[in-house]
Amino acid sequence: MSDQAEADAGLDRGLLGWLRQQLPGEISGLQRQGRGRPAWFITVGAQGDTRRYYLRCDRGVSRGINQFYPLSREYELLRRLNDTDVPVPHTLAYNDEYQAILQEHVEGEVFFHHIADADERERVGDDFMRALARLHSLSPQDLDLDPQSYHVPDSPRDHAWHDLELWARVHYDSIEEPEPFMTYTLQWLQRFVPDRVAGTVIVQGDTGPGQFIFRDGKVAAIVDWEYAHWGCPMEDLAEIRQRDLLYPFGDMQRRFQVYEEASGTPLDMELIYYYTVRSLVNTPLALIGPELLYPNPHADIAERLAWNALFMRVTAEALAEAMNIDLRDEVVEVPTLPPQTMVDRLYDALVDDLELEQQPHQPDEYLAHRLRSTTFLAKHLRQLQRLGPLFEQQELDEVAPILGYRPQGAAEARYRLEARVKEGLAEFDEPLIRYFYRYARRQELLLDDAMLAQGDQGKVARLQLLRAQSA
Repeated sequence: MSDQAEADAGLDRGLLGWLRQQLPGEISGLQRQGRGRPAWFITVGAQGDTRRYYLRCDRGVSRGINQFYPLSREYELLRRLNDTDVPVPHTLAYNDEYQAILQEHVEGEVFFHHIADADERERVGDDFMRALARLHSLSPQDLDLDPQSYHVPDSPRDHAWHDLELWARVHYDSIEEPEPFMTYTLQWLQRFVPDRVAGTVIVQGDTGPGQFIFRDGKVAAIVDWEYAHWGCPMEDLAEIRQRDLLYPFGDMQRRFQVYEEASGTPLDMELIYYYTVRSLVNTPLALIGPELLYPNPHADIAERLAWNALFMRVTAEALAEAMNIDLRDEVVEVPTLPPQTMVDRLYDALVDDLELEQQPHQPDEYLAHRLRSTTFLAKHLRQLQRLGPLFEQQELDEVAPILGYRPQGAAEARYRLEARVKEGLAEFDEPLIRYFYRYARRQELLLDDAMLAQGDQGKVARLQLLRAQSA
């Protein structure tokens, strides 16, 4: 492989030298993964005699939730799971200096919702649920993980909150002004903390479609274990619901029944409702402060904005489901836009240049992805310019009944709403949940096409409700 090709791949030379020591031959191909954390596909050998590997690297951000989840934890768990019947990539080596894991490449596909054949979708979906049941059969004694890295909870509250406390700490340590929606949700999770668990298992922490590789109708490997921890198995079922938003996974009730039969663990729907709120709120907790207030210039900012808006909205949907509140009649009216200004037309010109002239001519997969992200960000800024002030007036109108008066501006409304939330009065549960749902919908509308930065489901993602609603 030429020096120029190595430079183009963007891999640190020190890490590249370590790779050469680990691999059984000369590197003939090195391609950076287009999205997600820094990762590279590696080819060794040539002329039909090749082997492929995968290098998974640290995100390079020491702040935020990543400080609690170094890749060394993931490496330890994967090495243990390699000795079980849970399908995971064969893990070869770990570099502590660069926080990098070297694995054998697993051939297959990741986009479950792109499977055209309905029978194959069911086979793959069922196989994943059975694999999850096998994972959940492993006890703390079976895996013998370092308790400093993998805390074993000893109470229902500890199961629900030991990991969540890290996400809450990241949020409160990084914000500069109140976020009433997050405050309300965390208070709700405290008020309704479960009095029971369905077991103590390794929870993958971000499990479901898009997090496993499949081929020939079966799961070849479950991937991305960075947030794994000991917890309640119903938490992983709730995590599947959040993955279903962007990677539709079929009939969730049927999926859960397959798991129940394979694991022997009865479904506890009230626990699933609780853990759905708990799993969904993690994303905005991790994003609002550390990722969006001071964004890393190399991060996919449009994608993070889209994730934040989507996961705020579905957190409100999950709260409503848990509280048996019907949100079907909640609609956000889009105001009539005023006549275009010069600034509006400048945004139009910027978006057209990026989308029509730049994007079609970028052959590099990684750089093309970055250019798409920049285009989405420009579209969001255009929408913010046009609709932002109009939506702010809606916010002030809607918060007035909750506060008892109409605030003068958004900042005043935010602080007053935070104070109302902290009162913890049950009489405000329903009006607050309805308000937060509409607030999140406005964030999605301000993003417009940038919601597609999450993938082709970004604009249509809906939480698949499990609690029956009245007609």
